[in-house]
Amino acid sequence: MDSDCPDGLDEEEHPWPPFLTHPGSELPGGDLATMRRSERVDELGRLLWEIFACNYWVDDNLPLLDALPAPVAPHIAVPGYGGYLRHEYDTEPTVFTFWDGSYAQVSLEHVG
Repeated sequence: MDSDCPDGLDEEEHPWPPFLTHPGSELPGGDLATMRRSERVDELGRLLWEIFACNYWVDDNLPLLDALPAPVAPHIAVPGYGGYLRHEYDTEPTVFTFWDGSYAQVSLEHVG
């Protein structure tokens, strides 16, 4: 959510800022991005952080979305559900899951 790209990241490979909100967003209620301290703690007693973002991305930029979970995945304290994306005209979302410092996208059409 900072305006400067972190040192060591290629801006072409890692879009920056990743959760930029757009005042003219087509989402009902507009774009939203927030980061806050959780009330949960890890096994060492440290407070955890939570990120919530709801952003409208044009289709041409969706391949860049895959670059967002990669730098975050090694820092996920609690494995499991991480969020989802849904194409504008699709009815089913694609879910992000995190585990062992990695992530995967799972289409709900293939679950069950």
